[in-house]
Amino acid sequence: MRRTKEVYPNAPLQFVAFEVRFPTLRRAVTKDGLDVLEKELEERFPIFQPVTENQVTLGPGGPSDASSTRWYRFLSTPRTTAVSVQPTRLVVETTHYDHYENFREVVALAVRALAKADRVPVFERIGLRYIDEIRVPAPVESPTDWSSFINPELLKGVAVSPSGTKRSRIEGVLRFDLEPSHTVIVRYGNLEGEVVGEGLLRPKPNKVRSGAFFLIDIDSFVEGQAGGDEFSPDASLAICDRLREPVREIFERCVTERLRAEVLRKEAVHESR
Repeated sequence: MRRTKEVYPNAPLQFVAFEVRFPTLRRAVTKDGLDVLEKELEERFPIFQPVTENQVTLGPGGPSDASSTRWYRFLSTPRTTAVSVQPTRLVVETTHYDHYENFREVVALAVRALAKADRVPVFERIGLRYIDEIRVPAPVESPTDWSSFINPELLKGVAVSPSGTKRSRIEGVLRFDLEPSHTVIVRYGNLEGEVVGEGLLRPKPNKVRSGAFFLIDIDSFVEGQAGGDEFSPDASLAICDRLREPVREIFERCVTERLRAEVLRKEAVHESR
């Protein structure tokens, strides 16, 4: 697929994550495994943060079984990038994404550290996710107000709005099957506030992140076959490269030239795809 080489100085990208899901780890989340992970990751991720996640099962009579899962996060000192190790998944996430090559280096560090900490024979899913929050200086409330910034094809659903509608919201999902086991899901819509929540700091804390925005959330992933697919650091990186291929093209097809000219090319910040 053709992908533009342009780097937008005011890209709306807010969050990028790489994830590997696998059968339950035996060693990585034990003391010995964590020691290995810490040794491999501490130079770039010196902050170690244990996390306890509580879960409650709801039954007909109300809350019943309660359980907790303990997992571990390694954070960079600016707290904008993290590597999380959980019993069934490894996640690399960042709110400070400048170039794919730099993000790929962190992914490589994480998957190689995991391979040293534990034997992971197969993966069940590998995914790469990009979340854009598009904000424009023009007043926008209804989906039709976005039509000069966002591809109008995404906004056509508003045509069925009943008479008397004062404000409407479009939230849609597109699914593309690119090849066997490779799928891209795009979630989009006109929303308020922000969707990237707590956990990581944003590199530009004073940048406006309230009010109306248009979400473009691209999740590119492959799933292992019935018995899983072999996991290795090199195979994971090759898959990551393949998952990235359609992302830029999809984003470009979602936006208009007016958005590029009036917003994306304007203010120098350090975000790009």
